[in-house]
Amino acid sequence: MDKWIEILEYVSTIDANDSCYLTSLKHFLNGRSCPDGEDSITTIDLTSFMSAWARACDIPSGLSRDKVTIKNALKVVNSFRNRLAHVPFPYDPISDVYRGLESCTEQLFSAYPKPTSENGTLSGSIGYRGQVIKGSTPLQSPLAEPLDSAVFIFGFKDKGLWTEKWDANLFIHIDTMLRPYILTRLRDDAGLWEYTRYLAESNAVVTIQKPDYLEQLPIPSERDYLSESEGEPSVIESTLVAKEGTETEVSEHEELVVKSMGDANWAIRTRMFAPAIKFLEELLENRQDYHVGWLRLGHAKREFAVDLHIQSGTDDTDHMPEIRGLLESSLNDFCKAKGHISAPYRAEAHYHASKSYLRLWQYFKDESFLA
Repeated sequence: MDKWIEILEYVSTIDANDSCYLTSLKHFLNGRSCPDGEDSITTIDLTSFMSAWARACDIPSGLSRDKVTIKNALKVVNSFRNRLAHVPFPYDPISDVYRGLESCTEQLFSAYPKPTSENGTLSGSIGYRGQVIKGSTPLQSPLAEPLDSAVFIFGFKDKGLWTEKWDANLFIHIDTMLRPYILTRLRDDAGLWEYTRYLAESNAVVTIQKPDYLEQLPIPSERDYLSESEGEPSVIESTLVAKEGTETEVSEHEELVVKSMGDANWAIRTRMFAPAIKFLEELLENRQDYHVGWLRLGHAKREFAVDLHIQSGTDDTDHMPEIRGLLESSLNDFCKAKGHISAPYRAEAHYHASKSYLRLWQYFKDESFLA
């Protein structure tokens, strides 16, 4: 769920002019201003929901309790989901919490631009063979061109045309009665897929053996399984690596091209910090509230400074200004990372900042960094 929220956060900042759907989603998440003369909701009022939540258990600091954009409302509800899953809730305020969530949901479907309008972000359809499925039943207008496999459709027109479509084969299953099921998990590596039909009175879950579907998915690499709090190599390990390859300079890693957050995590893990720092700095120019990104950037800068210090040696003063600059810059990055909505991430930012302060004290013998 957290990754889903991060994806929405990313979409809300990109240039989406080439896609009608992404443009609609971006306007929806950011609460685009209402046109003059229209009395439409552009924000979600969380007051009643947050009041009920506060009566049930504590609310993490930093969460807004009044009107917010839809994007931020989703973050708040996700934080509540985490609390509900891990904190004992008293019975009495549950009904009030339910009514508060219900109010937020009604506001969401009434927001401008209206998500269920013809080009609204929640008005998509499923195309299957010659039919268009929207909700739980096929529409009366068939597709102009029958399709061999299921597709997601956005901007469906009465004449059977559409604005955009994407391959949905694998992600959904349509049974013989044209009822859609959504993929919920891969049961095993032999290609047994599980699909779920929500609000079904019977036969809500089906499994389908389709080994050929595995060919459509890239095999996960080690970098895809890196956790957000992946352990760091120790200074001793770093020293051994430096001694084993003394001819290899840090600057050689600059030729590595990092194109994604997964690449950046992998580069940091393998101590190729320069390209990871370059990617993260460019990414964060337009994503100032991507707190995990700031955490990774600060981490990369601090460990890059450590490697420079190891390779240059204690007697080399040429790299000391660069090392100090990296360490002090990492503290600024960790300060921004402390704005994360989740307490564990905020704690991790404090922890990493303390290590930067320690390095500054070790390398420059300034006791003010220990204050």
